[in-house]
Amino acid sequence: MIQYKKLILTFLLAFSLSTVSNIAYANDPITFPPPKDGETPISNVGEPTEEEFKKFQEEVKNELSKIENEFPLTEAEKNEAKKLDSIKEQLSREFEAKNIELSKDTRPVPNSYEDYINLDRKNDPLGDVEKVPQRIAGSAKWHYFGWGDIAFAKPGTSGNSFDYGTFRHTGMWDNDKKRLITAQPSPGVIWEYQTEWNDRYPEIFGSWIPSLTASERASATRYAVAQLGEPYSLRHAKTVSYRWYCSKLPWAGIHGHGVDIDRDGGFLVLPDDIYYDSDVSKFVNF
Repeated sequence: MIQYKKLILTFLLAFSLSTVSNIAYANDPITFPPPKDGETPISNVGEPTEEEFKKFQEEVKNELSKIENEFPLTEAEKNEAKKLDSIKEQLSREFEAKNIELSKDTRPVPNSYEDYINLDRKNDPLGDVEKVPQRIAGSAKWHYFGWGDIAFAKPGTSGNSFDYGTFRHTGMWDNDKKRLITAQPSPGVIWEYQTEWNDRYPEIFGSWIPSLTASERASATRYAVAQLGEPYSLRHAKTVSYRWYCSKLPWAGIHGHGVDIDRDGGFLVLPDDIYYDSDVSKFVNF
């Protein structure tokens, strides 16, 4: 009987700790009341209108303002970011000089809802995915990433959100957590770790938005983090603020600061749209 009681107590303790952990995860580091369907007048399908864009941007700007007021960067953090930005500026020049040619033999990225629903997802032109290299210590260059930097992954062994374009997945760097905020079809908005990316993807690229300050990039990232746990969907216009996919998260926060990193301005904003946008600078690949 005593052993039976101990077993029950152990189970209850484990359950309570798990519950506390889940609550902490859901609320980490900030939360906002989830947007209601009627909060922004949008259409679930079809191209967003100019009015919808304005409403969406205003909504995001308001949340970004709350974030910056509640979680300002310290002077030490700003100085650290300046040093890192200086390094990335040099890396960007070197990256541009390399003139890296990426394969265009990929399924076209849809830029309208009609393109998306009519897309033939069979027979991927890329064929079999590349073998993921063994990244030895130091070869994975995550130490160059700072607030709001965006990582792009070429097709890998698992965890790909998309089956078209040169890049199949993306994530936004949280400099406090030293990990990526992103979204996947099943769990929705989640954290992903450096080690996961190292193991899954054969080649990773890093980019940043030089026109934004470190504080703006930080608030854009924290806006994305505030969506933790929200559902995944590719069937909603990108101005819907309660359904997400990996590349929509960085686009939304950065768009709230007045910079649109969607190259073609279509129904979806996919990894290729961001990578090839003129406001985005590349600084590393590994």
